[in-house]
Amino acid sequence: MKMDIRVATLEDVQIVAKLAIQMWKSHTIEELARKFYDYISQDKGRVFIAVADAGAVGFAQCGLRHDYVDGTASSPVGYLEGIFIKAEYRKRGLARDLLETCQKWAKEQGCTEFASDCGSLVTLLQDGTDFVRNNSKKAWRKVDDGRIEMPDYPDRAVLEGVVNALIHRNYMEIGSEVHIDMFDDGIEKYSLGGMVSGISLEGKDLLKIPSKRRNPILADIFSRLKYMECRGSGFKKILADYEG
Repeated sequence: MKMDIRVATLEDVQIVAKLAIQMWKSHTIEELARKFYDYISQDKGRVFIAVADAGAVGFAQCGLRHDYVDGTASSPVGYLEGIFIKAEYRKRGLARDLLETCQKWAKEQGCTEFASDCGSLVTLLQDGTDFVRNNSKKAWRKVDDGRIEMPDYPDRAVLEGVVNALIHRNYMEIGSEVHIDMFDDGIEKYSLGGMVSGISLEGKDLLKIPSKRRNPILADIFSRLKYMECRGSGFKKILADYEG
């Protein structure tokens, strides 16, 4: 079966959106089509389509990151924003071909490095929790058989916060990453996207807001890895750790 890879144009945004909705299910096809239209029309990067006899069967989206990308030493860095292949066309080397096409494009833009967070969320989770732990103050409390370490931020609360930031990030917003900022009197975690339902949190009881997962596939993977448990339990665990 012959397969080709070509650059997506503005006429292809609906085609790409129908592929992307199978990966980014919290969006609508119309929302994704608008995002891809803006991405292509404003020349923010490239979208490549894998085409077989049956039509488009996959795509890859890549761009340039000019801010610091973890693990790299140059700028700009070629960056894989997303990649998807229909299930029946997987294990045929298409993902590899799309990735190599993205890398070639990035090299043509002068990049010497190519990166992505598509396969390294566990590493980001570990790096995030280590960052908080290594930059936190610690106190000690004496007990009968020694002493107990009392960090500023309980380990489980930190883990739950970083997991939620990664799981609920809007990965269709290009160029923004999860940020953790530490201050003398607190810590802030920033994850682009807001509430999936679009509601505002102002004036609401956070414990009574229904839980809705933005990225159910990522949530399922993190659950299988034992990094998270049942839906809607993360915020309650954070509060429980501080109250304890």
